[in-house]
Amino acid sequence: MRLPVGTLAAPPCSRRAILVGALLTAISPLMAKSGRVRFRVDDQTGALAPGAEISLLNKENKAQSTMHADGAGEAIFTDLPMGVARFRVSSPGFPAIPVTVTIRNGKEVKVWATLFLPVVGEVIALPPQKYNGWWHFSYNSRESR
Repeated sequence: MRLPVGTLAAPPCSRRAILVGALLTAISPLMAKSGRVRFRVDDQTGALAPGAEISLLNKENKAQSTMHADGAGEAIFTDLPMGVARFRVSSPGFPAIPVTVTIRNGKEVKVWATLFLPVVGEVIALPPQKYNGWWHFSYNSRESR
């Protein structure tokens, strides 16, 4: 069959090509290879903690990568692999806060870490709570009697 002059013929599509295209479209979000974790660091008074150190830890609890919070008390880790990631948030004069998050589907995880001044007594790790889209991690101290 001849087409009229100036008409473009569409290439034939096989069922296999259509199936592969549909499959790749459906699973592409699951194939995301990296995620982000955004940290906001403040202290017990609510003051921002610019310069706070946030370290991504390896399996031996050694710092694999370290960032410092900017003037807004924030730092962003990007290109993190999917799965569990462990961090340590610290600043001079404050006990460090361990943070464990799960990175899924390439979405950004927001972590709000509150540093508390050390006091004599027992340190209690409070379970993280979600507040306005941010996971809040902190340590509180209870004075010994």
